[in-house]
Amino acid sequence: MRVLPHLEPVGRATRLGPSRRRLRVLDPQSMKLPLFILVSVLLLVLSFGGCGGEKTVTRGEWIAQAETICSRAAAAMDKLDPNAFKSQSDFVRSVNEAWDDYLEELHALATPPEDAAAIAEWLDLLTKLADAWKVFLVSDGGPEATQTFQRAAFPTQARADRVIRGLGAARCAVD
Repeated sequence: MRVLPHLEPVGRATRLGPSRRRLRVLDPQSMKLPLFILVSVLLLVLSFGGCGGEKTVTRGEWIAQAETICSRAAAAMDKLDPNAFKSQSDFVRSVNEAWDDYLEELHALATPPEDAAAIAEWLDLLTKLADAWKVFLVSDGGPEATQTFQRAAFPTQARADRVIRGLGAARCAVD
């Protein structure tokens, strides 16, 4: 057993020398088991989310949130009047900027673990579609650019619609 050298109590003016008592301390070897138990219990509590970790959402909760965002996006797009813009590219730019905001909201949603792959695929397809619009915006807008855009956008949109319908969020499909 280890001992510490004497310690003089603070605030005792009556004692004139060091105390003859020795304090006992716990041997580091004897602390291994209690420390192991404490760390194990702490890890167990943390692994079960005892510290208020992120809540897992269900498919139904995710669909409700996504469809709310999609409905807002559709309503905002419907309000845009193409005739109110100076050019078609200004109109498309405005639609694309608004869509980017909604796409960002969709990316921020927590996803149900069992649907994470399908949701990631859908969001990836929507991002590719938005990118195709951006490429079209910087083009001359001629027939060749339009055909290139259509070849890229239409299959991507059709695939995105199939994926989102498969998840049960029909209001997020475009067709």
